[in-house]
Order: sequence, then structure tokens, then C-alpha cells
Amino acid sequence: MKTLRIIIVCLLTSQVTYSQSSRAHLGIEVGGGYNQLFWDGTPTVLCSCGNSIDEIRFSFTPEIRVNYSTDVSQSLSVQPFVGYNRYGGASTYDSYWFDSVEFGTFLLFDATYCFAGVGAKISRNFKVHYRHVGFNEDDGLADYFSDWADNLGGRLTYTFAPLSVSGEAWFGLNNIAGKGWGRATKIRENHFKAIVGYTY
Repeated sequence: MKTLRIIIVCLLTSQVTYSQSSRAHLGIEVGGGYNQLFWDGTPTVLCSCGNSIDEIRFSFTPEIRVNYSTDVSQSLSVQPFVGYNRYGGASTYDSYWFDSVEFGTFLLFDATYCFAGVGAKISRNFKVHYRHVGFNEDDGLADYFSDWADNLGGRLTYTFAPLSVSGEAWFGLNNIAGKGWGRATKIRENHFKAIVGYTY
């Protein structure tokens, strides 16, 4: 998935240059999302819930980001973004939360007051939080999870300038399990967001 990270960085860099000669819009967005973690072959190192867990209990986590939309044509725009995102998953017994800085971009199609499109993003995880019944752990988890998460997703936005309301769905591409779990463990994540935005 390193290729995706290189592509995202190149797109963000080229967007700054291209926007100098195009109609551009700066925006800020806040919201939150529902999260899912899917486990396969999990050893009982930090969890006593069994060898295969899906942490898909409803949970709501925060999101804040800045975006910069550039019109490519009358009906097409590119929207790179950067921000803070917390994602992860919860079960009846425990939960894992990842604090991350995310970098990504959308390709959006304008349908008059509505925008729909696809996107890609990378997330750099800088903190992992583990919660169990009667037990919390915020340190010593670096070996158990990847530093990076890669996602492809989609977005639907309704605008009533200068405000907007959006829904997003993101699907994990890479295994975010670290070497601490062992090679057999696979962990993947999805998250779904509701977001309110303001465009300058």
C-alpha cells in the first residue's frame, strides 16, 4: 500500500500548484463516525474474548479536517483534505481506538447543490487506546498495530452555501495488525462518517 501513500502525497502537492490558476474554496469540517474492526486469528494477548473478534458495536468518534476544493471543470472538482480522525471499534467487552492524522483527496461530481464522488486517504496513527472492562491501556501497544491505515471511500454532500452536510464511507485496504500479534493475525477496519462543513 506504499504506492497509494505516494500517490496521495503527489496529488496533494500538485493540487497546491494547480489551484493557483483555478477557482478554489477553502473549507473546514467537523463530525463523527461509526467504526468497525474485523479480526481474524487473534491470539489472546490483550483480549480474552476468543481467537476471532469483530468489534462492530455502535460507537461515535470525532473528526475535524480542513479541505481545499478546486474546480477542474464546470461539473468536476478535486478536494484534498488533512485533519484529525479517531477510528477503531468496540465490542461488548473491549474497544480499540486509534488517534490519527489523515491525508486524502476526493474526486467530486457536481449535480447542483449535491456532490458525489470517490476518494482515497492515508492515516498516520500516533496513539492507540485499549479499553477493557476494569482495565485501560494507552502505552506499550506500538508493536501490536501498524503506523498506517489506507482507505478507499465514497462521499455524498448536500450544500446550502456556505454550509454543507456530508456522509462518507471508508473501507480499509491494508492489514493494520502489528508484529506483536503474530503473522497469522489480520485486522481490517471500516468507518462511516456524518460531517458538517463550512466553505469560505
